[in-house]
Amino acid sequence: MNAQPVGSPHGTPAQSSGSGPAVAASNRTVSLRELNQRSGRIVADVVSSGRPVTITDRGRPVVRLMPIEPEETPYERLLREGLIHEATHERTGPLPSINVPNGAQLYADFMAEREEER
Repeated sequence: MNAQPVGSPHGTPAQSSGSGPAVAASNRTVSLRELNQRSGRIVADVVSSGRPVTITDRGRPVVRLMPIEPEETPYERLLREGLIHEATHERTGPLPSINVPNGAQLYADFMAEREEER
């Protein structure tokens, strides 16, 4: 089975007219067997075209192979995955400053306090 768009009756890929996104061309399917035999080519095609490929097992869709969006920052990825949430308030003004006595060694003092807690 060759990589082909879903719904293509004769295995011929749907061509985009260039006037807009081709829905059929973006829904390509590949069998597990073909993925096993041509994984390098299939992954290279997904990366270069930016279009996902649906992997099927005995004709049933089981996995979708999609390119990683390079524009996505780590912050955007964490937001998308729900691991963090956007701030609800915009911070205004400078961060509060802390008065530290001259000659204080913050790291040494911190480590000493940490040892006292143990």
